[in-house]
Amino acid sequence: MYDVYRCTKCGSFCAARAASKSYTCVSCGCRHKCARDRAIFKDVDSGKITHVIANLKIAEKGKKIAL
Repeated sequence: MYDVYRCTKCGSFCAARAASKSYTCVSCGCRHKCARDRAIFKDVDSGKITHVIANLKIAEKGKKIAL
């Protein structure tokens, strides 16, 4: 199971194992503590995590175009 977070430095979506204490952003390499950040989604199956992050990126892009 994974949790989805958003990097506070670059804004990229990141996945971390549910029991992790920290995660590293794949885009900028910044390390974050899970307890300090709020998870966007919790307990996502490992098979669905890529789809969840892809859908978040699509939704975010749609918002930017609409503005």
